Amino acid sequence: MGTSEYTPETVHLFSDETSVSLDVVFALFFPALTGFTAGNAMSEDLKNSKKSIPLGTLSAIGVGLVIYLGLAVFIALNVNSEGLKTDYNFLMKMALFTLAVVAGIWGAILSSALGGILRSSRILKVISINKVIID
Repeated sequence: MGTSEYTPETVHLFSDETSVSLDVVFALFFPALTGFTAGNAMSEDLKNSKKSIPLGTLSAIGVGLVIYLGLAVFIALNVNSEGLKTDYNFLMKMALFTLAVVAGIWGAILSSALGGILRSSRILKVISINKVIID
């Protein structure tokens, strides 16, 4: 298999002027990690929270990993590297229903925001009931 002009000769451990900035990488992966705290907020409703929370958290990490790896393979097989560098909306152009992509993005944003607002009070309640913080 031949190498293209975009295939790196070496892997760089530190960023350089051609690297993607940290805020872009953070914006891409942070939404995938925010859902893991949902199980912690429901701990008082679970029958066996000591078993269910770790199992649910590890399952969520595993499913997220599979989805992200699948997306990476899909993109590697279907999108040229120039398109990745120049067009940030390439997935919307590939989608059958662009409106569904936009609705999914807004749904993820709103559910994460509302979940964070609602979870905080429940976590505070559990902390106070279990006397985690004692003066």
